[in-house]
Amino acid sequence: MPWFTVPQRQSAAVRVIFGHWSALGLFQAPGLLGLDTGCVWGGALTAVNLDEPEAPPVQVASGTHVPLEE
Repeated sequence: MPWFTVPQRQSAAVRVIFGHWSALGLFQAPGLLGLDTGCVWGGALTAVNLDEPEAPPVQVASGTHVPLEE
């Protein structure tokens, strides 16, 4: 069961923005915004304008990934 579907969860009355769940992908529901779209695994990098919740998310393909030098 996803944490956000737990009945009577403590954070139900506030807006929660979360990541670290790339299998879920972009997730939008009332009061919830999941932003992990798996950029590190080849998915897109996703951003949203938090001041304008109705604005669509912006996604950039990860095809320009450059490995970090050690």
